[in-house]
Amino acid sequence: MMILRELTASELHAYKHFFVGEYAEDLATNYGYTQDKALSLAQLSFEQALPDGINTAENKIYCIENDHQRVGYLWYSVNDGGTCAFIKDFCVLPEFQQLGYGKRSLQILEQILVRQGIFEIKLRVAADNPRAKKLYEQLAFVITGYNMAKTLKSE
Repeated sequence: MMILRELTASELHAYKHFFVGEYAEDLATNYGYTQDKALSLAQLSFEQALPDGINTAENKIYCIENDHQRVGYLWYSVNDGGTCAFIKDFCVLPEFQQLGYGKRSLQILEQILVRQGIFEIKLRVAADNPRAKKLYEQLAFVITGYNMAKTLKSE
């Protein structure tokens, strides 16, 4: 049986290590940052987003589990006066991808959010992740815009 289980305080360090590595890779690939800068920015982003760890208000991190085995992570924050969830991180571990865990995780999340009175989900998809984009579109997410960036150089 698949569930979303709240991350425990003792699991936060391992999740932080995972998140920072994945996010640094995303920053380096999609923004052109050096590995060092991307790693530094990813660490800072995590620390600023969760100043009180798992007790940070308006944030929830789940372990995605199937039959007591972790298959991924899902982190969201509640925004817009409690009416909208923003997915900050969603990852199915590589060895469990393409097995339906991503789709089922989002369906379970939708049920959780509706019970909380939250009726909108937003997220960002990396430009180099067409599989994720396809999954979200299959679940009726729509493109609302594009994030764009340009690195400026001094002359």
